[in-house]
Amino acid sequence: MSGKRTFNPYPSGIIVAVSVSDRKGVVKHNVPRALLKVDHGLEGDAHAEGGHRQVSLLSLASIDKMVAQGAKVKPGDFAENLTVDGLEVMTLPVGTHLRVGK
Repeated sequence: MSGKRTFNPYPSGIIVAVSVSDRKGVVKHNVPRALLKVDHGLEGDAHAEGGHRQVSLLSLASIDKMVAQGAKVKPGDFAENLTVDGLEVMTLPVGTHLRVGK
């Protein structure tokens, strides 16, 4: 094995939580669903104002790592919009487009 990392052009995972907040800088609350507007972000979220990062992702594995260290955290506590499982968020190149749904 050469030690090179391969990039999967079709990564997949599942969304385990959708979170929004009407103010920046606060913990987001989980909602059953949210409307994603192109070039806007998640409706009802403070970061949907045309900023550089309109929708933020966090891996459930990152939350699980903090819980294992004793933190009492859950999806939304890190101000992420989408908490995902099975997707290596940190390996995605900047500008990656993801499709949600089938």
